[in-house]
Amino acid sequence: MICFSQQDLQIVERQWRSLSSDHEWVGWAAVGGAPAEVWLFRKRSNWRYLPLRRDDQGYVLSDEHNKNSIRFRSLEAVADALAQIPPLSTAA
Repeated sequence: MICFSQQDLQIVERQWRSLSSDHEWVGWAAVGGAPAEVWLFRKRSNWRYLPLRRDDQGYVLSDEHNKNSIRFRSLEAVADALAQIPPLSTAA
């Protein structure tokens, strides 16, 4: 696993802040200056914490059980990737 840089974390923050207030992505968290994982959070009605990881091919966003995963190449696509993970009410 590749750690996130400060620049990566700034991109995540910028992407999150650029969303409308009704978007399902309501926050994110990372521990340390160069974390190996970032957690994304959804609204309570669609609650999930989604671990975001980085590897040599880009980024992987999964559900909390690693059953559903979305791969993408650029952090600019993180909000779209989050929308593709099913909510708890429809998760298998």
